[in-house]
Amino acid sequence: MVLRQHQLRHRGDAAAEGHRREPSGITRNVIRKAGLKHTYFPASARISGPHSKMYESFFGLISPARDYSTYDLSWAGTAGALVATMEDVNDFYRVLLTGKLLAPSELRQMQTTVEAKDEKGDVLMRYGLGIGAIDTVCGRFWGHTGSVWGAETVTYSTPDGKRQMTIGFNRAKYQQVDATGHVKPGPIDAAIGAFQAKAMCDNDAPADPGTEPGPSAPPAAPAPKTLAEQPVPLTQPRALVLPGR
Repeated sequence: MVLRQHQLRHRGDAAAEGHRREPSGITRNVIRKAGLKHTYFPASARISGPHSKMYESFFGLISPARDYSTYDLSWAGTAGALVATMEDVNDFYRVLLTGKLLAPSELRQMQTTVEAKDEKGDVLMRYGLGIGAIDTVCGRFWGHTGSVWGAETVTYSTPDGKRQMTIGFNRAKYQQVDATGHVKPGPIDAAIGAFQAKAMCDNDAPADPGTEPGPSAPPAAPAPKTLAEQPVPLTQPRALVLPGR
């Protein structure tokens, strides 16, 4: 399920197909400055180079899963139209968090956070300006999650960039919902939680399918009855399930 190249949640504005306008400010001040070699704004609905296909299930409302491998995501603007590799995503957060991309005052402003809570009032994460913080049993991690049609990304890094975890999914919103409209956890969620616990904290997370959904699942919320009620699945804060939390 890990993608070599995948559509993330950071993307720039574009004009009509075949006449796209690349956001030069982001390319110059972020992509090039951070030294990202495989991050770009696509010129068409197709991703160049090796990449996985991408499938959307939308919590069972799209069945069978629909192939969104070739899809114009320019409508997502800077919220989801950039193509990158896992290595570039890690490099970006390492450069950002170690102060090599922004001025100290700007980075402090980004990392000034407020609590993001679920419907029960439980804190899922602390959210700043385009970046979120989660506190785990092995310390604080900074990063973000994102979802568009057919692709999801989860990335977190320690403040010094020495420990990083980035994964991509090529089947988005694969979970089912129960009679109350809440996401039902399953074996995939348990496996993701175990992988993230190992990658981030070198811990063994419980593999019980009955545990809470991992970061690929949004916080429990009523599911829409039809696609028209929620036409574009963008991003939501997600909880990271680790032992001791």
